[in-house]
Amino acid sequence: MSTDEKRMQDSLRELEANLDAATLSKLAQARSSALERPSNRFLGGWRAFGGLGLVSVLALMFVLPMQKTGTSVTDGDADLYDNLEFYSWMVESEQTMEDLQNNIDFYQWLADNELREQSQS
Repeated sequence: MSTDEKRMQDSLRELEANLDAATLSKLAQARSSALERPSNRFLGGWRAFGGLGLVSVLALMFVLPMQKTGTSVTDGDADLYDNLEFYSWMVESEQTMEDLQNNIDFYQWLADNELREQSQS
């Protein structure tokens, strides 16, 4: 303890010793009243956390809608989104080309039969 703190403590102790009886009685009653009350220290901490949580949720509810979305579209992304139908068609046609290659004999037979039917009519 520093010398200034020591001097203050001594001053407060001296003032305490010189208090009149009425003030000492009031202080004693206040102290005993405080000690008789149940301790709310545990609940008080939870109330603080609950209040903090409520304030945080309210802040997020009001702040987040006001902010712009964090997504930005670059030129490459814009091209991708513009051409989604084309890319989808490419995937589908790739599957179609694969089917055609796997079943080329069937398609050849179908074409030959169609030609025969046309020539007979």
